[in-house]
Amino acid sequence: VMAVTVNKLFNDGCTLQVLHPQQFDQGLWAICEAMEKFFGCLVGTNSYITPPNSQGLAPHYDDVEVFVMQIEGTKAWKLYKPIFELPREHSGDLEEDEIGDIWMEVTLQQGDFLYFPRGVIHQARTSSTLSNHITLSNYQRWSFYEYLTQALPLALDHAFNTNPLFRTGLPINFLKFSGTQYNMLLKENTEKKDINNNNNNNNSKDKK
Repeated sequence: VMAVTVNKLFNDGCTLQVLHPQQFDQGLWAICEAMEKFFGCLVGTNSYITPPNSQGLAPHYDDVEVFVMQIEGTKAWKLYKPIFELPREHSGDLEEDEIGDIWMEVTLQQGDFLYFPRGVIHQARTSSTLSNHITLSNYQRWSFYEYLTQALPLALDHAFNTNPLFRTGLPINFLKFSGTQYNMLLKENTEKKDINNNNNNNNSKDKK
């Protein structure tokens, strides 16, 4: 991309996004390394440089935990409660009528730090000066779901290869009675409650 094109887009209100700036800054690299050691998962970074009186992105939610560091200028953030808690996918752009009422408003000054979890809807806008903030993110595809989708097949393969029980045939017509044990217990408990209620009603009548 030509520098003149970047300058024109920036002057027109577009935000400049720099991917993986830790590749160019040792201090930021050290922060990522420390966070990865602490959380035990990958940490990514992006830098967002937004011109004055502009908004780089429409309201949206992310599939990562978000840590915002305000490097230069100020930026006003609006946060909204999740419409889907701890999502696995990024939402894409959301309309204003989809996101509900504002949950929290905060203006970040140079040196401020903001955290919000996966799924929190957010949007941010600059004031009369440009803004540069760095977003650190983690926990992308790092949940019990991802762990179990990897671990359970391996565990089942091991069980199949080492335990003959997992290689035996299924009972005849097992689908006809799968889950009936729970239904029987539920029915039994319901019947017991009905009997107790009847006994209590009878005792009340006798006292009268």
